[in-house]
Order: sequence, then C-alpha cells, then structure tokens
Amino acid sequence: MSKGKTKKDKFKAFGRRRKRRLKRQSFKLRKEYSGDLEKTIHELGVYQIELEMQNEELRQAQVSLGASRAKYSDLYDFAPVGYLTFDKNGVVIEANLTGCRMLGRGKSGFD
Repeated sequence: MSKGKTKKDKFKAFGRRRKRRLKRQSFKLRKEYSGDLEKTIHELGVYQIELEMQNEELRQAQVSLGASRAKYSDLYDFAPVGYLTFDKNGVVIEANLTGCRMLGRGKSGFD
C-alpha cells in the first residue's frame, strides 16, 4: 500500500481481500464437506420421521389409556358393591357411589 492512501482506503482494501479469502475458503469447505452435509441432512430427516412416528404412537397410547381409565373408573364408581380406599392410617380417602350411600356421605366428601 502506498503512503498516499488514507486509513479508510486501507480498511476498504483489507475488507476486499478478506472477502476474497473467505469466498475461496467457503468454496473449499463446501466442496470438501458437501457429501457429509447432505448425509447429515438426510439423517436428520430420518430422525424427524422416526420422532413423528413415536409421537403418534404415544398420542394413540394416551387416548387408549384415557378410554381404559374411564372404563375402569365407571366400573369402580357404579359397582353394586361398596368399595373403599384407605390411607395408611385407616382413614377412608375414597369410596365408590355404593360405598358413599352405605356411609351416608356424598362422593365429594372424600376428595
């Protein structure tokens, strides 16, 4: 660089050299790693599909469990026999509808 150039000119020249160097390096990297990048992108796509499938299975299991829970909850609540659930101290903490009628209490009295 000549002595007549200002700091601004030197800075611009430095910026141009830096851009050219980055372009060359970027091209080399793209050429060198393009196969690896495509492979990685493909693998990520496969993982995404697997996760989406697992998510769908979990959603279906959740729906199935909800239906099963409702079924057994109804069997418990509407059984003709009184069912009581006790805590470790022997205090009734839950009862089905028949149990509530037998004890003369409402269902909400145990919750």
